[in-house]
Amino acid sequence: MKKRYVNALLLGMSLCVAAPGTAVSASEIPAQESAVEDTSDAELEAIMREAEAAAAGADGTEESGSDGSATEETKYAAKLTEVVETLEQKVSAGGSAMSKEDVSILKSFFESISPEDNFATVSDFLSFVLSSYSDQGIDGDDSHVIKPSLDKVKEITGAFVSVYGETDVIAGVKGYVQDKLGDLSLSEEEIKKITDLDSIDSIFDAAKDYLQKAEGDGDGSDGDNSGDNNGSDGDNSGDNNGSDGDNSGDNNGDNNGDNNGGNSGDNSGDNSGDTDEALKEATEDAIKEIEAIDISSLTGERKEAAEKYLAEVKEKITNASSAEDIEVLSAEASATLESLLAQETIESQRTAAKEALKEFFDGAKFETDELKAVAQEIYDSAMEAIGQADSIEKINDELDSAKEDIQNVIDQKDGVLDTLKENAKKNIDEARDAIQTESQLPDEVVAMAKEQIDAADSAKTIQSIKTVSKEILANMKSALDEKSKSSVSDTISSLRGISLNKDDPDLLVYMAEKASAAEYADACTLMEAAVEYVSLSDADFKDVLVDDMKDVLADAKEDKAEDAQKIFDEAVSSMKDVSRLNTYKVYENAMTELGKLKATDEVSAAKKEAEASLDKLVEGITDKTVKAKAEDIVAKAKESLKDAKTVEEINKIVEDAAGKVEKVKKEASDAEKLEKKKKTYQAKLDNLVKNVTDSELKTTLSKIVDSAKADISNATSEEQMNEILTKAKNDIKNTTVEYSKNKALATKKAQLIEKLTSLADGKSLSSEALSIISQAKTDIMDASTSEDAVSIYNTAVASFKETYVNDLHTSYKEKLDALAPDASSTLDDTTKAKINDTITKAKENIDKTSSEDAMKQIYDQAEKSVSLLKENSSSLDKVKEDAINELKNYTTLNTESVQKVISAYTNKIQSATSEDQVKQYLSDAKGLLDKLNAAAGITSSTDQNGGTSTGSTASGTDVQSASKKGDDTPTSSVKTGDENGFNIIASVAALIVGIGAVGALIYMKFFKKK
Repeated sequence: MKKRYVNALLLGMSLCVAAPGTAVSASEIPAQESAVEDTSDAELEAIMREAEAAAAGADGTEESGSDGSATEETKYAAKLTEVVETLEQKVSAGGSAMSKEDVSILKSFFESISPEDNFATVSDFLSFVLSSYSDQGIDGDDSHVIKPSLDKVKEITGAFVSVYGETDVIAGVKGYVQDKLGDLSLSEEEIKKITDLDSIDSIFDAAKDYLQKAEGDGDGSDGDNSGDNNGSDGDNSGDNNGSDGDNSGDNNGDNNGDNNGGNSGDNSGDNSGDTDEALKEATEDAIKEIEAIDISSLTGERKEAAEKYLAEVKEKITNASSAEDIEVLSAEASATLESLLAQETIESQRTAAKEALKEFFDGAKFETDELKAVAQEIYDSAMEAIGQADSIEKINDELDSAKEDIQNVIDQKDGVLDTLKENAKKNIDEARDAIQTESQLPDEVVAMAKEQIDAADSAKTIQSIKTVSKEILANMKSALDEKSKSSVSDTISSLRGISLNKDDPDLLVYMAEKASAAEYADACTLMEAAVEYVSLSDADFKDVLVDDMKDVLADAKEDKAEDAQKIFDEAVSSMKDVSRLNTYKVYENAMTELGKLKATDEVSAAKKEAEASLDKLVEGITDKTVKAKAEDIVAKAKESLKDAKTVEEINKIVEDAAGKVEKVKKEASDAEKLEKKKKTYQAKLDNLVKNVTDSELKTTLSKIVDSAKADISNATSEEQMNEILTKAKNDIKNTTVEYSKNKALATKKAQLIEKLTSLADGKSLSSEALSIISQAKTDIMDASTSEDAVSIYNTAVASFKETYVNDLHTSYKEKLDALAPDASSTLDDTTKAKINDTITKAKENIDKTSSEDAMKQIYDQAEKSVSLLKENSSSLDKVKEDAINELKNYTTLNTESVQKVISAYTNKIQSATSEDQVKQYLSDAKGLLDKLNAAAGITSSTDQNGGTSTGSTASGTDVQSASKKGDDTPTSSVKTGDENGFNIIASVAALIVGIGAVGALIYMKFFKKK
């Protein structure tokens, strides 16, 4: 057994006897070693027995408490099981430097020894484990050896740290490192620089190179050991066979040891058997063997290196003093030359692989430049990988893989199109980002382009869409950022590249020509309209134009209302079955004629001025969020202007909108200032623990800091932030003091504070919920025991959860209330009732659950139901309009009696308060008109062309009724708003109540398809 390890063991034992609980300082070890340097094995065994007996006696007295029980210092051995468990977990998880057998050896070691009997501290014991056991096992038992390595030493140390903490372990690491560095003959000053470091990681990092060198020396030290053993034999023979004097015995022993191998292991022993002739023969054979290695295939630097090396190694072999040295040099030369040959082979294959890949890539045919760009990335990456591959197999694998991937690009397989789509969309986004305007037009173009890219089924299509989209955005940039009118016209023309409607090109050319002749502002209006049109189906395109005409129709003078209606009706009728260009021309002519009939009174003038004032409210706002809110306010105000009857109303609408916009701007400004303050306070909190050096204490205090930072995030004023900062300072101060007295309690409090903070993560909390968390943090910090702290935490969590659920109930019910129609809603009474019923039932269901996810689902479903009801239910005004139009078109008979009936029932319909009343009035009027038709000899109401009369729909277009099931014969047209129309609406209403919104949604989609 190596003497220095026995010395360490003896030193630990003797110190335990002399001063239990006192750690051995590193400076004391050399003196102890010199005291026993010449002690024989027999004497050592006797000393060990005496030391063990003394240690046992000391343990029974000095290290026991007054009641005979072990002190805290000796109880650490019971935790060694946790050390083993920590190592076992790491080994099981994989990536461990140790093996299961290594851990098993340590476990057996811990079970077979009672470290509290021999070591005063964990550090002493760890130092012994690392220094002694890892090198040669217990008492020299080589069958229980963990092969030493720095990674294993660090792993064992880490296991001790996880159980006992770094403070109790670091001294042992310093002792181990000092012992290892001492073996390398480092100076005391060099060793001290390393052992004076204040953390285990820094010590290991500083000593890493030295420790690894020590491991390498240990592996290759057989020659030295044999010399020591032979020397020891010499010592033993001197002790047993020496003459009368002690000195002579020692001298004889030393001399015998030297002659029998002590020195021969180093130098002369190997030379004694070699003759000059044998040495010469060995030299010649070695040189022949080296020269027989064929290096003719080497080229360049490797060839030069090999030739230079051959000359050098031949000279070394010629000058070698022993056959063994020649053999070593010969073996090294063979290995070196073979390595160079292997490198040459690899480089040759590397060059061939690169040439093959280049030839394959250069000969490939790609459908688009984008495909080639993707393949180029694969090619470049493969070339780099081939250049770094360290074996022929890896080089060939990289070559084959690259060729396969490039072929997949050529064939557009395995996600290649997805890559092209993402790249194309990224390019389009970059083109959009270059446009500085805040207009939504570029975003609408990008959205349409991306939708078409997602639907593309070939690289060529993707490239085409990308190219056209970038062209449109480039033109739009000039049009908007540089206010170029010619670019406006170019933008409109280029829109055809992303249009899905076959008739759009003609329309876009027409609009582009108009834009080139118009003023810049009017040209931009045309461009905005063109962007909208190319995204619409034919039906939606007509509806948009009809709605625009309706807005102008509403502004007609009272005495011109009938003329305006006639223009409108004729325009709608002329839009049937014509191209998009002709539809647009009809719209233009109608808008011009309707404009001539618009009222020019004081109210109309005030509305125009008001709209201009509202637009100015948004000017100058750069923050996108604030601008979006302001635009929403302005849009709602413009809607309100349409119904305004007086100048006073108009002014009030503008004034209210201006106030709301200013409020939004102020709130945003205040919020920005508050966020800056929050960052300042959070930085102050971080500074509170920046200089704490104790890692465990810093971890504990950081939990308090993180909790306070979370509270700062929820603060609504600087006053609150000051209170949070002050409390955090006090908590940190108190925790630091408490940590020095009761580490476990301080740590537990910090953990509970952290858990309380996590309750608020990602939640929008009420002041009551925040107050519960805040008060619980204060109470936990004041707790005197861990049990009290845990009890406070549990109570707070229960109270918080109850409050949070109640807050959610309130929040979602308020959101549901917001879905209800307001007093100004023009929805019919039936729809309003259904919406209110839906909201009531949803609120009842909200109250029945405590799950946030469930509440969200209930709300989302209710929102969809309400939206569906609003979407598929006409407002009462709309129903009245449809009924009046149908009444006017019901008969072609134009007598005074017919006009009186129509006039009387038009007034009744306008005064109706429900759909049922409208339906009844329309039915009564039709009955009277049927009688007048019969009296005039007309058996059915017909139009002027002899066909069945059709009522005008909201958009002025007919709705074809569905064919009867199983009958291919077209049925007659069905008027929107007639008896059948009312029945459909009633059916849907009943369906919604009976089967819920989801079923109604399915029904409505089916109905629309029909």
